[in-house]
Amino acid sequence: MKRNKIILILISCLSSVLCFGLLLFMTPNKIPIFAGFYEEIIFMGSKWFMLISIFLPLVFMTLFLCLKNKNCKFILASLIIFFVYNNLLAFSYFCAGKNFELGLKTEVPVSLSIFLPISLFVFVYGVIIKNISYKNKMGVLSKRTTTTEFIWKQTHISASYYYRLTGLVLFIVSILFTFIRLPLIELLCFVLILIIPRIILEINANQMTKKYLDMKTKYDKIKK
Repeated sequence: MKRNKIILILISCLSSVLCFGLLLFMTPNKIPIFAGFYEEIIFMGSKWFMLISIFLPLVFMTLFLCLKNKNCKFILASLIIFFVYNNLLAFSYFCAGKNFELGLKTEVPVSLSIFLPISLFVFVYGVIIKNISYKNKMGVLSKRTTTTEFIWKQTHISASYYYRLTGLVLFIVSILFTFIRLPLIELLCFVLILIIPRIILEINANQMTKKYLDMKTKYDKIKK
């Protein structure tokens, strides 16, 4: 755990220092700030807007060190990695790009900046969910999955497999849409794909719950 903290601190600090240096010396004064539904530049602004994005990993890192809740720590660690990745991606675009004009498509697809990190987070979630504690809010929480601790554990053993597989599928989808560049269709694909494992897990949990209740009913009758 201490090693992970040190790695996160180094990543946060080094990326912020590097991006701040690029902002000062290599970034044009006017840069794209917002893109539209079809990844076209719709707003240009001062490069100093990027200061917010540069220092957000440090803010999240401070909260990560102060808070003790494991769920909050996971979310904050994910946000740190997400913003570090996107800052490096954005500044490589700002420093190497030449055509920053309204209406032109950005050279960094939304698929690469948002959907690809989401696919990796889903895969990591699948890795850590296997041994998640009973009724943890980060787990597959529902009336069926929390019927008993045994059903909870079995559900999350299955969830680990399904979410890792889902993360892999989403990763492939995000790579494909990096070239196709249809973000709205990609969003729809992501939503539909993410729903599938949850439905499967609920069906499995429901079947286990029915078996458990049948056995409990039989046991109660025998006991009487």
